[in-house]
Amino acid sequence: MKIHEIMKSKEYKEAKDKIRDWKKQLDREGEEETLKIREEQRKFFSEMKKNNPEIYELFAVSRKEIGEKIYHNITGEEAIID
Repeated sequence: MKIHEIMKSKEYKEAKDKIRDWKKQLDREGEEETLKIREEQRKFFSEMKKNNPEIYELFAVSRKEIGEKIYHNITGEEAIID
């Protein structure tokens, strides 16, 4: 499937919305809620990697950004994940 076709898919749009919501939540949540989001996103991306590898690859940067926000919320330190 071509990238523009993937980006029009229902699965892609739902994932994009979920990631946007996580990022917003991580900007305002404390450690306890951050840990819940971390577990939720791990399961979500694991399932996506297995069921929709093409979509999973398109969200590489988003996964990195979420990981950095989670690390910051838990430790209070900045992180750069390569």
